[in-house]
Amino acid sequence: MTTAAYFALSSLLLVVACGQASPTGPADTPLYSSQSFTAVQRVPVELMAPTCQGVSVRVTGYFIVLSHVTRDHAGGVHVKTHVSPANLTGQIAGVTYHATGVTQQAFNASGPLPVTRTFINNVHIIAVGSTNNYLLHSTVHITINANGTVTSVINNIKLVCQG
Repeated sequence: MTTAAYFALSSLLLVVACGQASPTGPADTPLYSSQSFTAVQRVPVELMAPTCQGVSVRVTGYFIVLSHVTRDHAGGVHVKTHVSPANLTGQIAGVTYHATGVTQQAFNASGPLPVTRTFINNVHIIAVGSTNNYLLHSTVHITINANGTVTSVINNIKLVCQG
């Protein structure tokens, strides 16, 4: 599963899971207890990665996906995910490339609203030798308040080719 697909799927699942208002008992006592779990997965990957030479290289290897989910006593959901490549390599035109970097995301919701989501992606396609390296950094953040109004959107992307 690609990082983008993982991000989209996790977003959908979290929105559905958080779509219920938090039930309360007498005197607004929460009915939820705090719960959390952590999972680590090794996901096989084969994808086309961009290079500074204007061609894509097929890289294969694994993503290591670390996810931590907490449901608080009020029914809020908090998710942190960390995805890093492992042994992700490829070769084209005699040049070997290694994909490195890390993708992180944080999701926080209290019932259906408010919601915050932050996605930080660092992709490094490192060439062995004197060929330029492809370095991508992107940050995406969105905040939706309790009224359903988007109050913050940040989308920063920086791409550098350097040798």
